[in-house]
Amino acid sequence: MNGHYIKAWQISMARAKSLFRDSWPLILSGIVIMIYMRIDQVMLGEMVGNEEVGIYSAAVRLAEAWYFIPMAISSSVFPSVVESRSISETLFYERLQKLYNLMVLIAYIVAVPVTFTAGWVIKILFGSAYRGAGPMLAVLIWAGLFVNLGVARSSFLTTMNWTRIHFVTVFLGCIMNVVLNYFLIPLYGGMGAVIASCISYWFAAHGACFVYKPLYKTGCMMTKAMIFPRIWNVKNN
Repeated sequence: MNGHYIKAWQISMARAKSLFRDSWPLILSGIVIMIYMRIDQVMLGEMVGNEEVGIYSAAVRLAEAWYFIPMAISSSVFPSVVESRSISETLFYERLQKLYNLMVLIAYIVAVPVTFTAGWVIKILFGSAYRGAGPMLAVLIWAGLFVNLGVARSSFLTTMNWTRIHFVTVFLGCIMNVVLNYFLIPLYGGMGAVIASCISYWFAAHGACFVYKPLYKTGCMMTKAMIFPRIWNVKNN
């Protein structure tokens, strides 16, 4: 773009190709995430029945109700993360650690009370007919921990322009989710789908970091955040 007037704008095919080359993995990643966040309900309906899908869907609806929070936080701090990389590597990783810590802390604040009140919440909102969703919600709410970390890690991968790595980890998580659902749903019904979701979300966000060497440090940072998310001890820059 040259100038502030539309007539002065110029198209650069080289730039367009470069942007597409870097962005197509993110586009596909978004599609894959949509698939593996809903494929469990499809498989549950086919393998068990619509009644179990309804109970499971109640737990999913509540477990996912707060996912907009990590997205909003990640979007707001992303410019700061990008800026820090141009200043120094130390500052870059300090801000990333602080972001991971914050995401984990938010997940704990949500997950811990829901774990102990899930049955009561389901009964109040959906009635006793959906009481089976209580235990599912108590477990599925912990998938949010890995959703939060995955959202935070995407800021790191985008800053590093490692969008293909992002796609690969999400794709592997999707495959794992399908395989686990195939084996666990016939055994445990909706709770099998819950377990499959938690494991596949963990792998896509955290476990895969220890499979690919360049992400090992990121995996260690996430582990540190999960053990003790000390956001107040990270240098505030």
